[in-house]
Amino acid sequence: MNDPLTTLKEYLISKQTISLYPNKENFTHIQFGNDLVHRDTLTAFFRQRGKGTAYPIDAVYFAYLHREISQYGAYLQECKRIGVPNVSLPDRKPLLEYLTESNIDMKKVPHIKFEEVPHFQWVSLENINEPSSKKIKLNENRTDGNAMDADIHDILQYEKPVFTRESLLLSKTDFTPVLSIVKQASRPERKETQMKIDDATASKLPASSVLPIILVPSAVTSLINLHNAKEFLQHESYVQKKSTENRKHSKLIIERNVNGKILKYEITDSVNRFKPSDWDRVVAAFGWKWENPVEIFTHLKGFHLCFDHVRPDPNILKWDVSVLALSENKRHLDATLVFKFWETLDNFMAKRKANLRINN
Repeated sequence: MNDPLTTLKEYLISKQTISLYPNKENFTHIQFGNDLVHRDTLTAFFRQRGKGTAYPIDAVYFAYLHREISQYGAYLQECKRIGVPNVSLPDRKPLLEYLTESNIDMKKVPHIKFEEVPHFQWVSLENINEPSSKKIKLNENRTDGNAMDADIHDILQYEKPVFTRESLLLSKTDFTPVLSIVKQASRPERKETQMKIDDATASKLPASSVLPIILVPSAVTSLINLHNAKEFLQHESYVQKKSTENRKHSKLIIERNVNGKILKYEITDSVNRFKPSDWDRVVAAFGWKWENPVEIFTHLKGFHLCFDHVRPDPNILKWDVSVLALSENKRHLDATLVFKFWETLDNFMAKRKANLRINN
């Protein structure tokens, strides 16, 4: 068998059947005829035009299967739902061109480096389906010093690795919540009491009063405000609105779908009537001015939205603020930027606001 990337291309061009083994929902291997390769096996297609790390075969195949998704943000959400690494937007087009064009000019795809293809191993369908009692056969006739090594070799040739060294290093799993759990476990009585109070209080509050809060500027000249926050953060499309029309409300509710669950957030540009419990629910802020930003941004996540051709204020770069560089004309990049916002906010909330309840 060829390397996994070449095999995938050959099967796609010739329209041969490719299957997910053992099923689509919980697949561990990708099947090409009677041969299978583990989903984490790295390919010869490298990130950043060949300067980065190699993509695993499941990421490559998944990008092809979802090539028709027009919104990149929707593709990213689907990758997150399935648990497959996403192919970056700059890498996606050359990858799909390589997989679908039979006579492509390889100079157009510097991402591919067959001379540096990582180690890969094919396994036959017959072997992978053998009963476990037949998979390990120790050679009882061996009496030399290499008997143990030979036996181990027999075992390893049937072994199905769940992870490779490279896939573990590329893992994006954040284990910070584990540390938080360990710390809380040292104070069990306080934790149990606090949970009872939170549950009792939350059950008596209106639904909107337990939603995470995102602050936006009130100025209509700001890149993001109450007029366009929903279009940007929920619909992944930036529209610069400078309307000065009177509004009846100073807040709105936005929704996002995460693994089939609808999460809601409150967006507001006014804190005049905030109570301490409201401040506890603030998880993010765009462009707000604080007397002590260093201290404030330990309690909420700060974001600075600016056009990609504008250099941020040097003071902003000194704070714990995530800069979101917005393209002034390329609206197809909005989805990627919004995904970055939610990914950053999710990580922050897991560390600092893990006890915040999100209604759905």
